[in-house]
Amino acid sequence: MSYLLFPGRHLVNTVFQEQYLKRVLTEPPSALPGFIAGRLAIKNSPTEIIFAITSANQENSRFNPIPFHIRAVGVDRFARQLQKVASFRYRVFGIPHYGHTKNFAAFTIKEIAYQSEQMMDLSPKNCVVLCSTPEVMRLYQKLGFAIVPAERGEPSPPPATPIELIREVGERGEKWQLGKLATTQLAASHASLFEDFPEVPKRIGRLYQDPLTNQKGSLTTTRNYSSYAWGMNEIIHLKYLDIREAIKSGRIVDEGCADSALLAEISRDYPDSDLFGIDLSAEFAGRFHERQRAGEFGGAYVLFSIGTCLTAHFTKSGATEQVKNQSAVIWLKNSANCVRADDWSSEMWWGRMMATAKSYFGVRTAMARI
Repeated sequence: MSYLLFPGRHLVNTVFQEQYLKRVLTEPPSALPGFIAGRLAIKNSPTEIIFAITSANQENSRFNPIPFHIRAVGVDRFARQLQKVASFRYRVFGIPHYGHTKNFAAFTIKEIAYQSEQMMDLSPKNCVVLCSTPEVMRLYQKLGFAIVPAERGEPSPPPATPIELIREVGERGEKWQLGKLATTQLAASHASLFEDFPEVPKRIGRLYQDPLTNQKGSLTTTRNYSSYAWGMNEIIHLKYLDIREAIKSGRIVDEGCADSALLAEISRDYPDSDLFGIDLSAEFAGRFHERQRAGEFGGAYVLFSIGTCLTAHFTKSGATEQVKNQSAVIWLKNSANCVRADDWSSEMWWGRMMATAKSYFGVRTAMARI
């Protein structure tokens, strides 16, 4: 058995990748342009492709705007399309995010071995790596793997890369079909994927058009989220005691919720309420999902959304349409100064909402009984 390891985020696959893999599957690796020799013992085309979807546990950022399960569906469609013209097997593995580390390539190989119950032992002798990112290529080269460089081995101008396609979709959002790259460079498997899952290009557009967050879905590149979350969690019970009397059951919204520690407190007293956490940080989205996995919200329905109160659930297509005629909305700014509005659509309410949005960083928590 000989393998082709194809690591990457696999946000989309391109027409070039489809054509390139057809060559990989029908020609000796050494015949491909830019081939970098390693300790490869197999001289013929690989018989199995290993798609390693990296940063599988990250989403909700421009760096990773598509969740893992959708990326896996896209890869599966892409591979099945290839099987119509070439005979090969394929496997799909999700590789967690490890941050910037010189051991990234080695960790990927270990993850595949672990997830395959040790059935897949990829080595330089039985596997060639498809990669076009210079830094990642060097990591696999150090381990002795041969490299087929895909876009990196093509003459100038190079083919469109997946991230270039994603950026175009980010600019156009729901009108992604009108993009030049989408109409000429997006693999048919992924064009159909976006058509079947229209929320995906919409989400990409929202994340790319958000002016407040950076590439990785954070407000800043310097904040230590672990320290921040630890500090807030140390005092969160006292914070909850301070606002508990003002909270009413129903729909409860915490804007600027961080990792949703406050919602975990609230869920114990309001298990039948719907709880909504809103924050701008993709890092806190991941931490929220870990709390949810661990069962820290009990039996309450809890949903986390990236954004602000004006861009997340409080939109014309979301909760606002459902609740705009209801009353008794409670807004808590900095966990104090309770403001009541008898009508959701009142000018006073929306005036305060807009003023709060403009001074977002001074706002810690927003609660609403909707």
